[in-house]
Amino acid sequence: MDIFDSTLRIGSEVQFRNHCVIRSGEHAQVSIGHRVFFNDSCSINSLIGIEIGDDVSFGENVRLYDSNHAYQDKSRPIPSQGYTYGKIRIGNNCWIGSNVCILKGVTIGNNVIIGAGSIVHQSIPDNTIVYVKQELVSKNY
Repeated sequence: MDIFDSTLRIGSEVQFRNHCVIRSGEHAQVSIGHRVFFNDSCSINSLIGIEIGDDVSFGENVRLYDSNHAYQDKSRPIPSQGYTYGKIRIGNNCWIGSNVCILKGVTIGNNVIIGAGSIVHQSIPDNTIVYVKQELVSKNY
């Protein structure tokens, strides 16, 4: 018999808008601090652990994944190779813009702003603004 020890901790004054989802594996530890706001369609996907500090705001459609498919063995189908893991930690007083994806093993410091549309695959220190700069190119034809 398997024993599931997944834990979900949610602080006070946490708000979830429409269509938010928290998925946790059988041993996942998910912790959400106080006064955290999740806008529409956010998802937390945890197989091992995700920790969110206090006073964090998430824009629409933010995704957090603490795991990824393993894919090193080219002789086997990817779905049969299992997963790689890395806990996600988000500090206090952060603003995560719409359509941001935060991947496994990332630590985000305190007072961090992440611009809309960013894919975060490495850790970000305290007091940092991160965004994807895309040039808009227009031509007359």
